[in-house]
Amino acid sequence: SGCDTQTVVNNNGSTEYGLFQINNKIWCRDNHIPHSRNICGISCDKFLDDDLTDDLMCVKKILDNV
Repeated sequence: SGCDTQTVVNNNGSTEYGLFQINNKIWCRDNHIPHSRNICGISCDKFLDDDLTDDLMCVKKILDNV
């Protein structure tokens, strides 16, 4: 995504959001996949702003689950 926090990439039926390209099937919730696992407990659009605090909290959860 470069350094653009507003990047949204559609990929094989799912969407990646923000600087860290956090996926909506597992990590966050959006209107495209209503039954997301939403492990980070957050709306995907929160990853599109300049506040990286919530992004980094989710990235930590992702790394803890890998």
